[in-house]
Amino acid sequence: VASPEELLAIVANMSSQTTIDHDEPAHLDANLRTQLAQVAASSGGKVPLHGRLFAQWLHYVFPRECPFPHKVGSTVSMTPTEYGDNFIASKDEMHSHASNASSTDAMATMGKEDLQWMSQWSHEEELIADYSSLRTSWESRHFAMLGFLLLLACGVVGTFGFSRRMMNSEMPMLPTHSKAHFV
Repeated sequence: VASPEELLAIVANMSSQTTIDHDEPAHLDANLRTQLAQVAASSGGKVPLHGRLFAQWLHYVFPRECPFPHKVGSTVSMTPTEYGDNFIASKDEMHSHASNASSTDAMATMGKEDLQWMSQWSHEEELIADYSSLRTSWESRHFAMLGFLLLLACGVVGTFGFSRRMMNSEMPMLPTHSKAHFV
């Protein structure tokens, strides 16, 4: 785990290699800084490094280097043979598909929401490591104390109810007659 400030300092010194000859600094705008702070806030002030939210944040900082972390079970991979016999496209088919697809046409049909690059952000965390030690010490003591108080309250109520029932009954709790033995 690390604080957002530590992570921002480290990532700010990293570069993204867009081409072989050209390195760009990391893309850290205000939205990404806010997202990292929200990830930390949802985890008690620290960012779990082995979680899906941090991997997602890294994807938006370095979109070419870090893959988007999909939620477990949301994607299914298929082998090429599952597509049938004609799963390999010829060069002519590739050229015809490429010439038919125009990036300007796709951009014109997209709405403003689709064009926003962080529109896929998901706030669902999935941790691949055990971060139960991140709980503050008062949380576990708080639950233990609450359990003890509930147990104590049940005991007091039960004892009080039992003693009232015995006082109201005509039969005392201890026997008052003696046993007679005939031999």
